[in-house]
Amino acid sequence: AWSLWDVASLSKVVATASAVAVLVDRHQLDLDRPVRELVPRYSGEVKDHVTVRMLLDHTSGLPAWAALGGSDNNTESAWTRVFDIAPRRQPGEVPLYSDINAIIAGYLVERATGTSLEQFTRDSVFAPSGMLSATWKPTASDRLRTVPSELRADGSTLAGRVHDPNAQALGGVAGHAGVFATGMDLAHF
Repeated sequence: AWSLWDVASLSKVVATASAVAVLVDRHQLDLDRPVRELVPRYSGEVKDHVTVRMLLDHTSGLPAWAALGGSDNNTESAWTRVFDIAPRRQPGEVPLYSDINAIIAGYLVERATGTSLEQFTRDSVFAPSGMLSATWKPTASDRLRTVPSELRADGSTLAGRVHDPNAQALGGVAGHAGVFATGMDLAHF
């Protein structure tokens, strides 16, 4: 219960979808609202028909994954790559589990609240649900209790930094990955 784990794709549920649910409950977000209304960068042609609900139920038509990091190692460039991704299928028809959906949903939370996904989930999801150790970016002392998520070829480990390369490219906080939590945090959730 004391160890912090990179909970990877559980971030989609314990952070992003929950943050959207809080906003819907507060009447700050309508699930059937087109994404482009809150995120003008995500617009044009088929994208105009994608709704918040489609991001959450994975029927947006977006692909499952796309590489967001680049040689420039620039977060803004990674976001540009996110918003350049077009649906591969007609929105609203066929579900396909997609990290891209959750990434855009996390960004949408920031646009709807005027605060970071990190801060909003800490205040409105983690704290109220008793997830007292949950965090996006473990502190130096938290890293001492973080379970390594990777053993590298040189024998070093990755601990206390999100394992997902797209979450890394987006600065460590993204709608699809990046949350660190204990087993007790998840039990409280």
